[in-house]
Amino acid sequence: MKNEKKFLALALSILALTSSCDAFATSNGNEYAPERQQAKENILNGKTLYFLGSSVTLGMRSKECAIPDYLSAIDGMNCVKDAVSGTTLISEEEGDSYYARLVHSDRFDKNARIDAFVLQLSTNDAQHDRIEKWGTITADDVFSPDAFDIHTTYGAIESILAYVEKTWDCPIYIYTNAYFGDEGLRSIGNTKGSDYAKLVDGAKEIVAKYDGKEGYEVRLVDLFNDEAFNDISDDDYRFYMADAIHPYRTGYLYWWTPYFEKVLLEDFAEEEKV
Repeated sequence: MKNEKKFLALALSILALTSSCDAFATSNGNEYAPERQQAKENILNGKTLYFLGSSVTLGMRSKECAIPDYLSAIDGMNCVKDAVSGTTLISEEEGDSYYARLVHSDRFDKNARIDAFVLQLSTNDAQHDRIEKWGTITADDVFSPDAFDIHTTYGAIESILAYVEKTWDCPIYIYTNAYFGDEGLRSIGNTKGSDYAKLVDGAKEIVAKYDGKEGYEVRLVDLFNDEAFNDISDDDYRFYMADAIHPYRTGYLYWWTPYFEKVLLEDFAEEEKV
């Protein structure tokens, strides 16, 4: 009986692994690659965006194809990404934090004229052992970088905003993950959706503080709380997502990128009216 149970457990494990591998191959097929998509002519053509993030911006489970790559291929944008899996907004003792990479990046031309800067609100900062390092958002009248603590999540975000504004003087977007919960299909072991929801709320406060003040243009692209965006079937979800955090190519192509594209089209259309 024990051997039968061991065999059954092994068989189930192999079946789950095989299913996962099949999904990875199917949802990351060549037909979903950025270079295989039809290019569009629109007002985004030729616009330059810099992306700073971790695995979601890199495309860890999608063969390193993510939003920047699809915007470049489909909308003719010049999207440059500096993305390292597992990294945080918090500047920790070791590792490539967002802020350190931003300041020392050889991918971002400090003298270039760019049209927008995009910052990923990392789920890595919402892992349970990092929540206590979120820190506090400075007062509404505080904009000096000297007041920000890059060893906290909120301090790092404010430091990044200040650096981008000083260096490129361009609109800034902070984008979130799609919704994920604490249990069930749309959940992941090392991060609770309820914790990330609080981090998104903090990002909202930062955007409210900065947008329209001291020359800043800051917008939150909130995939997490958009109910219409997240209202997809479980089958589609499995087709789009490798896990609750990381999309496959299909997820970026059919779900995330169109949302971001719509935001950019609306914003740049408004700018051209001014």
